[in-house]
Amino acid sequence: MGKTVSFELQDEVYDALQQISHRTGRAFNELAIEWLARKQLPAARPAEIVRSSREEQLRRAGNVRSGDPNAADSNRIESDLVREHENQHRGSDAR
Repeated sequence: MGKTVSFELQDEVYDALQQISHRTGRAFNELAIEWLARKQLPAARPAEIVRSSREEQLRRAGNVRSGDPNAADSNRIESDLVREHENQHRGSDAR
């Protein structure tokens, strides 16, 4: 048997969840539980929320527009990293 839990929401949160519920047709309680899991209990989030969040992060990975057509060139990135490392340590070798 499930347990009943009551909690108080700030007016802004309640209003936002109510609007989402009306717009999407989803149950207010379901939205409130998701909000609570995401915002208030990050260590205890349900597995499906964690999975969908991880999928969203992976979907967005690499979606950067730098304006440089060679920005993802691994050889160039490695050269830049080596050069930056050498520049940072150039002065410390002389001591």
